Amino acid sequence: MAIMAALVYRTVSARGQYIDVSIHEACSLTTEAQVANYIYRGEVLRRQTGRHHAAGPTPRTQFRANDGNMSALWLAAA
Repeated sequence: MAIMAALVYRTVSARGQYIDVSIHEACSLTTEAQVANYIYRGEVLRRQTGRHHAAGPTPRTQFRANDGNMSALWLAAA
């Protein structure tokens, strides 16, 4: 949004602007059809640590192993 607003401002005023953008936030909000789900379904998707996005909470896929390390459980679709 900031980039689009700056482009409009440049077109109107003929002056540029400095924009500070977080690449991490931009990627986390625009990956895996976030925008399309909001437009077509009205769902606000949330990031789920270690797994895909979803409109609501999803089951955990990361667990602490007996040796203290983390282990990921990947469930394949049947």
